[in-house]
Amino acid sequence: MAGMSRLERAQQARIRAHQMEAQARKLEAEERELARKKDVARKAIIGGAMLGAIRGGNLTREDWERLIWPSIAERDRERLKGWPWHPGEPIQQLDNSKA
Repeated sequence: MAGMSRLERAQQARIRAHQMEAQARKLEAEERELARKKDVARKAIIGGAMLGAIRGGNLTREDWERLIWPSIAERDRERLKGWPWHPGEPIQQLDNSKA
């Protein structure tokens, strides 16, 4: 930086600050993506365990409607239409052959 004017040093400092800000945004985005992937994995594990409990007879449709259904977002409920335990569908037990 020797030989640079104060204005040139200020401009260089702004460039470095801009680069550091961009790096910080990149690191934050990477952290959000990692957290999202962990959340997706947890949901898959919990969903698989829940299906296993249903198939094993450890979670009844009444338990589902009382404990689980109220926690499902309205937009996600649409995705469950046609599923044997969707409210309004005939009651039937899930078998082991269905995913």
